[in-house]
Amino acid sequence: MALVFLDVPFSQKETAKALGARFDWASKRWFVPPGVDPAAFSRWIPAASQAPDSGLSVAQDVGARVQSTALAEPRGEMDPVARALATTRPTPDSDKSTGRALSALLAEISQTLAQRFSDPIWVRADVAPFEARRGHVYLDLVENNDQGQELARARALIWSDDRDAVIGKFETATGIRFAGGLKVLVRATVSFHARFGLSLNIREIDPDYTIGELALRRRRIREQLIQDGIYAKNRTLALPGDFFSILVIAPDGAAGLGDFRKEADRLERLGLCRFVYRVATFQGPRASESLSAVLREAGQWAHANGADAIALLRGGGASADLHWLDDLEIARALCLAPVPVLIGVGHERDQTILDELARWVAGTPSKLIQFVEATIAGSAAQTQDAYDAILTMAARAVQRAQAQADQWQAVLTESARARCQLADQSLDHLRGRLRDDVWNAIDQYRHQIDSGWTRIESGAAAAVRVARHAVEALWQRVGPDAWRQVDVAQALMEPQWQAARRGAWRQWDTANREVRRDLAQVIGLGPRRTLQRGFVIVRSAGRPIPSVANLAIDPPPERLSLEFRDGVAEVILQSQRLSQSDPTESEWLGGESDVPNET
Repeated sequence: MALVFLDVPFSQKETAKALGARFDWASKRWFVPPGVDPAAFSRWIPAASQAPDSGLSVAQDVGARVQSTALAEPRGEMDPVARALATTRPTPDSDKSTGRALSALLAEISQTLAQRFSDPIWVRADVAPFEARRGHVYLDLVENNDQGQELARARALIWSDDRDAVIGKFETATGIRFAGGLKVLVRATVSFHARFGLSLNIREIDPDYTIGELALRRRRIREQLIQDGIYAKNRTLALPGDFFSILVIAPDGAAGLGDFRKEADRLERLGLCRFVYRVATFQGPRASESLSAVLREAGQWAHANGADAIALLRGGGASADLHWLDDLEIARALCLAPVPVLIGVGHERDQTILDELARWVAGTPSKLIQFVEATIAGSAAQTQDAYDAILTMAARAVQRAQAQADQWQAVLTESARARCQLADQSLDHLRGRLRDDVWNAIDQYRHQIDSGWTRIESGAAAAVRVARHAVEALWQRVGPDAWRQVDVAQALMEPQWQAARRGAWRQWDTANREVRRDLAQVIGLGPRRTLQRGFVIVRSAGRPIPSVANLAIDPPPERLSLEFRDGVAEVILQSQRLSQSDPTESEWLGGESDVPNET
């Protein structure tokens, strides 16, 4: 059926479009698509198209004749006019002499496509990266095979008038930002332009299809990791009891990285934990290649440098961009990381496959650094508790030992005193008997000693020589082994000494900072600072008066000096006798008064 073209003014194009009119890019004119009653468009049908006899347009006349023929001839026979419109097509050589104009050929192709695809159709494809210009969205729809090879590509368009209804509805229903890389099922009309070729005008995007594709992709990743035997490899790693070194991976300029680094830098300044940063792409077509490569490099660095964990930070940004993290290569690199992986992507409600695989998942980068800080603080608290317990046990042991020593000292002192008294008595008795016997024995044995001393000298010299040789031989056997044992013991003690030394220095540094802070507070309570806060210092003859009792002297002072923050005032006391039980105005003028000078 021939198309009925319309002369639609620009100001009325929305009205014609709402009635069902289509725009032909080849002729730059609006037309009535097949199957639509042309009567609704009579005001735009050109006068030349009116039938001379009946007053109807050619299209109306043809449409009526085709419809009446179809009703009168149920066997499928067509009116001659309708048959001519339906069957007229050029023979292979009918236009050979003059040729066919390219524009005419393309116009016929456009009309044929308009008749064949008069209603919107559903198309399944992938969205290629695109851009928006003047409110319109120009994009390509691509179909790839399982190997990633491109099978088909077509240009597509979302008009600015339909943008909110199409893209806004899709993003609201899925929570995913419409971007390149998505698998979509779109409802589109087919159009063909003589200059720009084939194009699909997208009218609707099915959100359920895209959500299903994302869930299917995540399930395939999970099944592949289980098949490879690495699905729970990182998730089952033990978390360290304390953090000393963490490698952080984040996008360049990530919003949540600033909050993370504020606390991380403080921990690093205190010497508690070291943070090393790497940049990776977390969204877009390069996310898979970039993030998986950085994760593998981070795993090698952590293994070589003894890092305790790897932290993945994203922070901020649209939650719709998280679907780029549902990638097999990224997931495989995370599972194979040799140290626990900690995740803080910035969205607590939205999850990716990485949340299933990582050892620890925090809702935001801030919560992740809080977890690290809490772990470090917990370890320090346990160390402090153990140190306090050791001091307490040592003090108790010293007290018990001192008590036992005191008890034994008293017992031994009394026993020694009694034995000394008994010995004195026995010695007095024996001293007399032994005196004579000793001298006799001395004379008797002096001769024996002289002869025996000669024998002993000769025998001792021989024994010394034998013993010297034995000792030297024994030293040759024992000495090297002893030195080796000393070296081994020294090597075993060196790490413990270094660890104890580092811990002592950290505690000393913490205590030093606390003392300095308290000292600064004490210094801030001096007289000058007190005056600046609105208090008054009372003096008599240049000496401070801290109490009313200091004024109760005979004779009492006649003049007082009041020092304010901006100067000194002299006052004269009117009363001659001051009483502590009868407070007057001068009572709270003494010393460093707690009453501000505004009173």
